[in-house]
Amino acid sequence: MPIPAGPDVDPAELPAEHSLQVGDVRQPTLEVTAYDGTPGDGTTAVTCTVTAPDGTVATLTATSPDDGATWVAEAWTGTAPGRWVETWTVTGHGADTFYTAVLVHAAPTSGGQVWIPTREQVAAIIPRRTHVGGTTGWGVTQGTFSELTRPTADSVDRLISQAARWIEVIAGPIVQPAIEENATDAAAMHVAGLILTTWPDNDQDFKAGQLLLDRADRMRKDLAAANVLDTGTDPVATPAVMPVWSFPAATELRF
Repeated sequence: MPIPAGPDVDPAELPAEHSLQVGDVRQPTLEVTAYDGTPGDGTTAVTCTVTAPDGTVATLTATSPDDGATWVAEAWTGTAPGRWVETWTVTGHGADTFYTAVLVHAAPTSGGQVWIPTREQVAAIIPRRTHVGGTTGWGVTQGTFSELTRPTADSVDRLISQAARWIEVIAGPIVQPAIEENATDAAAMHVAGLILTTWPDNDQDFKAGQLLLDRADRMRKDLAAANVLDTGTDPVATPAVMPVWSFPAATELRF
């Protein structure tokens, strides 16, 4: 949903409401509602622009199928990674300015950690958080995260990346197929715990999230021990250094 402009609204710092990959196409839409609650009408006019990460601004042609109440702009393509900002300027009835931030991700590359959990694997632990249709977890379970869930798919993707680093900072690189599934489970559980503690609907969510985080931490310790056995290397071990003692030079003893 586009965010109305205001003295405290900085388009450069808006949270991204949508997530794309380079090459994806998006078509902006806007519903115009005046301050008295009435929709846009025949006096309403709009302009729509999209600002690329490098500051380039493109004007998009917008039309209304219902005499000013809703507007559809021509589609644009995310040609470069970074933050893109759509700006709607409304004049006439319902006059205002609205922003929508869109985060465009670089295309994925091959290689990397094959064990990193998917959104669906995280959702399997906390399916209620994939509901759409309400703000407190009620609605239709999607089985994954999207732009309509709380948190959004983009936020979950960031947590998944953080969880991968969280695993490897203690366990070291996961290179043995025998423990990849354990790494996936631990990372997914860590993300699920972060979701419940960061976006709790109630006290029970926060408590459940803490339990998941604690369990994930224990799983990470077991994973680290297993990884040491498989690789023969402890990534957090302190190198053994033999103490060096200093003695005074030997002197002749006289009695």
